[in-house]
Amino acid sequence: MRQLLTLLFIALFFTPSLQADESTSPLIQAIQSRDHATVKQHLSQGADPNAYDAQGWAAIHHAVGQEDPVVINLLAQHGADLNRRQREGLETPLIQAVQSDLSKTVVEALLIAGADPNKHGAMGFTALHIAAQCRAHMIDLLIKYGAQHHKEMLFGLKPLGVAIAFNQVDSVSALLRNGTPIKTAPQDDKHLLQLSKRASEAAIHCLIEEQTTLFKPPSIISTEQTWHRCRQQHPVFQKPSSLLNRLSKHCQRHFSPLLDKEIAHLKKRLEQDPEYAKRSCQGVWPILVALYHRVGLEKIHLLMHSGASIIGPVESSIPQQTGLKMAVQSAPLAELSAILASMDPQHLQPRPPAPFPLELALCQREKARIALLLESRIRLDSYNNFGDPLFFSMGCQADAELIQLLYEKGVDLNRKGVHGQTLAHMLAAWGKRDALKRLKDLNMIIDREDDRGWTLLHYALFSGNLQLITDLAHWGVDFAKRSKRGQTAHQLARLFGYDHISKYLTEQFNQ
Repeated sequence: MRQLLTLLFIALFFTPSLQADESTSPLIQAIQSRDHATVKQHLSQGADPNAYDAQGWAAIHHAVGQEDPVVINLLAQHGADLNRRQREGLETPLIQAVQSDLSKTVVEALLIAGADPNKHGAMGFTALHIAAQCRAHMIDLLIKYGAQHHKEMLFGLKPLGVAIAFNQVDSVSALLRNGTPIKTAPQDDKHLLQLSKRASEAAIHCLIEEQTTLFKPPSIISTEQTWHRCRQQHPVFQKPSSLLNRLSKHCQRHFSPLLDKEIAHLKKRLEQDPEYAKRSCQGVWPILVALYHRVGLEKIHLLMHSGASIIGPVESSIPQQTGLKMAVQSAPLAELSAILASMDPQHLQPRPPAPFPLELALCQREKARIALLLESRIRLDSYNNFGDPLFFSMGCQADAELIQLLYEKGVDLNRKGVHGQTLAHMLAAWGKRDALKRLKDLNMIIDREDDRGWTLLHYALFSGNLQLITDLAHWGVDFAKRSKRGQTAHQLARLFGYDHISKYLTEQFNQ
């Protein structure tokens, strides 16, 4: 689930910034020029503050993009709809401001003027969901102006559940401080939160970092024991970047042959001490240092040929898979290729609680990196730690070419996830028309439902893509189909406040 949530938020955060063009109205041109007097003049002369421009933004979206609270107030005074969604998508101005991490002044100007903090955007996220995921400093302000704790997004998570899923300690603390009930967390998380109330801030960090093993039934792992361990260890608990940025003097000396610009020093050390490539210092291992400090392919080759492991020692306070994650996500392709070629194949398979390497590659926007992983010795039929097929991780990056590549590798793209959803459901939620069409051409099961009885159409609502909804109608999706709760897509659109989609369904398909 966490990988799916991560990709959902990646999809949200690729909002293009718009510039004025020849078709832009004089009002919007004045807003983009920050010419307050001219903005006021146009509004006084009757300019429509709610008209969309050619790119599908209204004046209020441009005012938010310009971070201009003065114009926000002017628009509100002249009848602007402060909850107006972008034409292509579901983002309200408030969601736009929070996910773009604009100043609190802009966010508060919207809230004071009457923006609704409980409107759902794409994927069912409210502004508070987004703040819980990555904007903890916005939580107090949103709740002050009425943001509700119990709103659910596409997969049923409330803001507290999102904060936990993304390891956001500050968000968890802010939500609890503002009265968010622990009962709004997913069932398996509630005991953790009860424990965290008795722990220090650092121990909460430790607890949440270990959540991929914590959030299992008590028969699998004892949360109480983990809490005691975290409480004992929290003074030394640090993020990998902290340790790598501030190596002790002892470790600086230990890794000096590796960090020296002259490769001859590393060669000499390896000749004198063949075990050097395998030896860690205070929990930090050589390949991790090499990747973090970008020492180059030749040194990495030397280390790997001398028996260095990408996987860290068990006793380290840094997760063992950090080096592999770093390599897959950011190492130059030549370095990644060298590392993959020398790895034990078992390390390329799922190793809870770490993410699977192919999942990490699919999250990138680089096809060559994905192809490199696909050519390695991995099992393409594997599931991740949360019970979903690995290929779900391609998510919002998916296109027809990537779908075709996986199909040619023999991947069953109709396989179900932990909630009964298929890749097709996820592509519908992301609004990926071309990728979904390629799936259809590859014999996708059009009428498959998830465990809630939701069809592709139910998921497509959360993308805001009206053309995709039309495509689904042409492909024969049943628009009258009800979920297990008895909801048609039309009723679900109304429940989430997607009024324009509800209207579209009524006008186009008589639903």
